[in-house]
Amino acid sequence: MAFDRARDETGAANGALSHLGEGRLSSLNENRPAAGYIRDHFGSVRDALLREYDWNFASRWETLAADPTLPEGTFTKSYPLPAACLRALEIEG
Repeated sequence: MAFDRARDETGAANGALSHLGEGRLSSLNENRPAAGYIRDHFGSVRDALLREYDWNFASRWETLAADPTLPEGTFTKSYPLPAACLRALEIEG
């Protein structure tokens, strides 16, 4: 069975709801239990799925700037990850 790629969070939610036999949402702000559950859990479930696999649409290379403060322990440098980083796949050098 082929699935069309959802264009937004509401589309993704409606795809999941259709598999459960639930009616579609016109907005995640609807006053329905399904909409509330999706609002509460969508972000954490999405991030968990993105961490599970090296998705080609959800990765990019970054050159990180060294943190000027010395890290604790035996390392001599540290490199803070960007806020949107869910997982580091590879470290060079």
